[in-house]
Amino acid sequence: MTHLKKNRFLSLFLVLALALTMLPTTAFAAELPEENHIHTEECVHEQAESVPDEEIELEPAGETALESEPEPGQDEVTSEEQDLYSGTIGDSSVQWTFDPSSGMLMISGSGGCERFSSADDQPWTHLRTQITEVWFNDMSALQIYDLAYWFEGCTALTSAEIPYTTSLVGTNDFANCPSLTDVLFSYYDEDAFSFSVDAFAVTQPTETTVILIADQQSAAHKIISYDWAANNRTIKVRDAYSTEFLADCALGACTCSSCGWKYVYYQSSASKHDKYVACTGCSATFWLSSESHSFGSNGYCSSCGYYNSSYDTSICYHTSTYYTWSGCTYYEYCRSCGEYLGSGVSHCSEVQLSAHKAGFPTGRRSHELSAPRSESD
Repeated sequence: MTHLKKNRFLSLFLVLALALTMLPTTAFAAELPEENHIHTEECVHEQAESVPDEEIELEPAGETALESEPEPGQDEVTSEEQDLYSGTIGDSSVQWTFDPSSGMLMISGSGGCERFSSADDQPWTHLRTQITEVWFNDMSALQIYDLAYWFEGCTALTSAEIPYTTSLVGTNDFANCPSLTDVLFSYYDEDAFSFSVDAFAVTQPTETTVILIADQQSAAHKIISYDWAANNRTIKVRDAYSTEFLADCALGACTCSSCGWKYVYYQSSASKHDKYVACTGCSATFWLSSESHSFGSNGYCSSCGYYNSSYDTSICYHTSTYYTWSGCTYYEYCRSCGEYLGSGVSHCSEVQLSAHKAGFPTGRRSHELSAPRSESD
């Protein structure tokens, strides 16, 4: 009986041991102790609270961490800088941009814009003392007719370009720009352009380098013949495609070291003459234009000297006459110059005599052909 109980106890122990070895290892893994931690009977481990899968928010694929927030007011500063250094002129498509690092003002866009009425119309008026260069981008697209007041008072401006699509370098365009020493003109012979008398005016004598296209001789001459002295400027002329300075007359064939220019005229017909620009120191010339004679009261063209007697007011053709009488003797005089033309005897009235003589085509008579004559009925 006792042996039977022992066998039952041994069987129960073996079954219990077998059951323990069959427990899932994951259950123990969840309870693995921390390093160097010794479990005792008093240890209590909290179970991690399970969270349903549908409540877990997954980060979208490809999304990165949030970027750092911009500093307060950063966008506003950029916007203000843009307003200070760029914009459009009025409601036009003409744009302007200023680079504060270089001092360059760039004009671009297309078409034209309203004429400025004073320097206060400049959109860059707050930058006048900072602008050192002025350039025009894509001149062919711009059609700015008049540059009046555009750069007046830009005291730091040293170099400027004038587009060939601008017809008028207008009132005070570069007035009060004492630092302006280089002006680039891109005009061609066929371009129609002109200058205001005070476009470049300064208060102190200033030497200015005028850069132009020397091959375009008529355009070049129009530029150098502008009254720079009236603007208190003396000029040196340079070709846009060379570093060499041109002679003072700016004629391509000039061989002088110091000279000037003058106009020379040659008669081409009874109504016109040719106008040339000639160097005052050598034989360099170029044809400038053909124009009509300009006759003075003496009948001579004031430019080329061609004579046309029909314009000579010193010659009277006695187209109208009057008479004085002494008995039946009359004396005829010119109403225009008073010259005595002749006398005669007539027994009719002055009216009858005038009508009688009007029937004869006497024609025009000059001073040289006039002679006293006697007529009777």
